[in-house]
Amino acid sequence: MKFAIDYSGKKENRLLTYDADEYGFNIEPKNLEINFGLAINTLNLTVIDSDRKIVEVLGLCGLGISIKSNYNVPQYKEGVLRVIDDLESGFSYYIYKEEQPIYLNVQTGWVCIGNPENK
Repeated sequence: MKFAIDYSGKKENRLLTYDADEYGFNIEPKNLEINFGLAINTLNLTVIDSDRKIVEVLGLCGLGISIKSNYNVPQYKEGVLRVIDDLESGFSYYIYKEEQPIYLNVQTGWVCIGNPENK
């Protein structure tokens, strides 16, 4: 699966939260337009067809079983993540065939799905 980052894309004003009682991520306000999803473990990344951008992350993510780490947030620039592959609307596609480890820095709250050393 291929992705592209558009650094000129406008960031949406939305709030991503983690509910420890429900073990899941939530975003407000929710996007009502959903064309297809990308799954990582039990998380879903919502993609809208018009410009193939990922607009939200929702779903279960048991941080209680995560690997505690001291990894920090890597350097980054804000942008919009777009799906390059021609995927059919109405379906959900797994990004990885196997479950990915979850790393959590409890001091910063940074969560990494997959090995943070694989860049």
